[in-house]
Amino acid sequence: MRLITLSLMCGVASLAACNPGSDQPVANAIDAVPTVTMSAGPMATPPVTVEPISAVPASPAADPSRHSTVPAASTPVSLRGWTGDWFGPEGLLLRIQADGPGRVRINLKDSLDSSAQYVGHVNSDSISFERRGTTETLRRGVGSETGFSFLRSRQDCLIVRTNQEGYCRRGATQSSSTLTPWLGRWQGPEGLFMDVQPGTSGNQVRLTVKDNLDSQDRYAGRFDGSAIRFERRGRTETIRRGAGSETGFSALRSRHDCLIVVSGREGYCRP
Repeated sequence: MRLITLSLMCGVASLAACNPGSDQPVANAIDAVPTVTMSAGPMATPPVTVEPISAVPASPAADPSRHSTVPAASTPVSLRGWTGDWFGPEGLLLRIQADGPGRVRINLKDSLDSSAQYVGHVNSDSISFERRGTTETLRRGVGSETGFSFLRSRQDCLIVRTNQEGYCRRGATQSSSTLTPWLGRWQGPEGLFMDVQPGTSGNQVRLTVKDNLDSQDRYAGRFDGSAIRFERRGRTETIRRGAGSETGFSALRSRHDCLIVVSGREGYCRP
């Protein structure tokens, strides 16, 4: 049907263009071509049935109503309660300072002869660090786990090895008026003496003790309000107030203001 219509249109257009006596424009002649309608015969193309396209589900990435799951960033472990100074016997010291997420700087004096700095990694309940080729772990504990008798009553401590190495928070700070009666030089027999001075802070004291005729030594002590404790030659000593009769020396027997280390064997009195 389309071929027949097109042929008629082309034929009329050619006649109009070739007719010199016609005053009608070619365009109008084309418009004047009658429309020929032909009914569909046996050769007509059957109508095409178009199936509706079913909706294709969008992928999760293309669906704006769905959100991609992004793993949440890990929450940094809190350093609260870990940083600051922790004290051991005879001036040993553990100092922990923050050094970025999950890291700390550890300044450790673990012997009388040396101190060093380490990088620590913070875990949920401990801090680990490398010391002399060994991985060490700092964990929370109490004074009885340190192995040092003068720390036994402390409740806030860091333990490296049970009964071998540990450090604790200092006790409550003593007022200067409480410590004052203990300060100064105390005399023993034959030039022996004990000198007590305030420590760097808190309840720490510095002791200079000449307990024999051949030598004298310095010690770091802890004052708890009623006694001073310090480590001497591997033994925890306790200094308490007493009278001259408890020193064990006849030259001090009449004194009333004295410090007693070992009753009947070692004591020092005010001059």
